[in-house]
Amino acid sequence: MNDLNTGPTPDSAELRSFILEFNSAWNSHRFERAGEFYAEPFVHNGVRRDIASFHAQNINLIGAFPDWHWKIEHVVVEGDLACVLYTITGTHRGVYEGIEPTNRKFRTSELAHYRIAAGRIVESWYLYDNADLKRQLTRS
Repeated sequence: MNDLNTGPTPDSAELRSFILEFNSAWNSHRFERAGEFYAEPFVHNGVRRDIASFHAQNINLIGAFPDWHWKIEHVVVEGDLACVLYTITGTHRGVYEGIEPTNRKFRTSELAHYRIAAGRIVESWYLYDNADLKRQLTRS
């Protein structure tokens, strides 16, 4: 754990509800709501981040995939931790990591691990198969 651990541990129903509301905001591409869900600062994939840069990163992602959607497949809650398996879908309509728009649809999985303290995400880890996503965009 890191020094961002403050506040009481939410119960599992509260944490599950928080994850569902977070997912709804993200699927609506309401990234300006990031401060409702993320602590300032927070740790993302092992790196201390601020909300403004994370907001910009998500806006860039939606610029490449305007219909990017996270479908929750499973949520597992234990203590202050939530693990979520998502199916991600979208259509490639903007430049993504140097790949010009292909208008191809993609589907891949993402595993997210969140630690919540004082009603905010203080630590998040996201793992998705970016190589698979790129293969789907560039296949012949």
